[in-house]
Amino acid sequence: MQYRCARFSKQFNERTGTLLNFIECPTEVVMMAVHYYYRFKVSLDDVVELMMMRGFYLSHQTVHNWTQRFGVELGLKLRARRRDTSGKKWHVDATYVKVEGRWCYLYRAIDKAGNLVDVFLSDVRDQKAAEAFFKQAIDTTGIVPEQVTTDKETALYPAMDAVFGEQTIHRDRAST
Repeated sequence: MQYRCARFSKQFNERTGTLLNFIECPTEVVMMAVHYYYRFKVSLDDVVELMMMRGFYLSHQTVHNWTQRFGVELGLKLRARRRDTSGKKWHVDATYVKVEGRWCYLYRAIDKAGNLVDVFLSDVRDQKAAEAFFKQAIDTTGIVPEQVTTDKETALYPAMDAVFGEQTIHRDRAST
């Protein structure tokens, strides 16, 4: 929809002044392609094929440019939507993953209903990294959990005591 300012004789629309201002495709198409790429962890060519099935013909370079330009913004908006929606019982684990050619530790928390609480990448797996993860999870959700179940990761024990204190029950997988 186009709007016109009578005073200054300027035209504008809902995208004026945003990152989407000079993109020729509709906003919904751009966000759908970016969402497919990040949500389903598919290749750029797969996203192009999925969009083609919906009648939109894109190149993989276009999808790449959109994911680089809008991915962080979309991720931050999705993170903000998790505020105050997490349950009070979390399952936390750490795993080793390859990101852009280098190996990192991925800390992840899921609530009892299976919803993502938060994730955290670290070069090391130690108490300091685990504490940073727990603090970030509290900042993201605004919730301090009543109970946290872990997979016996030794760095998580002292980190939970330092961040949560006595108010959070810690269970490991063997005692669940």
